[in-house]
Amino acid sequence: STVSIHDYLERSSGCQEVPGRQVTGEVYSVGGKVGKRNKIHVGDRIVALTPFGKGNARYISIPVSSAIPIPSNIQRDDAICLVETYMSAYQMLNLGRKNRAPFTDANVLIIGGSNPVGLALVELALKEGAKVMATSAKPHRAYLEKMGATWL
Repeated sequence: STVSIHDYLERSSGCQEVPGRQVTGEVYSVGGKVGKRNKIHVGDRIVALTPFGKGNARYISIPVSSAIPIPSNIQRDDAICLVETYMSAYQMLNLGRKNRAPFTDANVLIIGGSNPVGLALVELALKEGAKVMATSAKPHRAYLEKMGATWL
């Protein structure tokens, strides 16, 4: 598991919950309600985001739908970074959709386009055919433009 800014803020405000919103590890057991067609099995390496925290505990129970298998050629810390960054970006884009429509030819403004989630937003929106405009500090202009975004 990790210690994120969310964990820090909760602990510094006096919250006594076990921190850890991003987790990685091996599946110890699978609940009885999980079907046999499920893609997660005992011993699988997985990564997950837990909105309720507790990821720094020795064991954690999560919904099977939250578990993402980690391919054998991916390191666990890389998997956590990718899932945290791209899942956040994906969820943000979905919140901005109208009637589940793709962003083809839509104008998409990304504030903070040079941070990790901002870069993931730029990449995902461009892949859907959006016209992406991104704000950032001037040193990041060339990189954002190379990605295909208009720098603001």
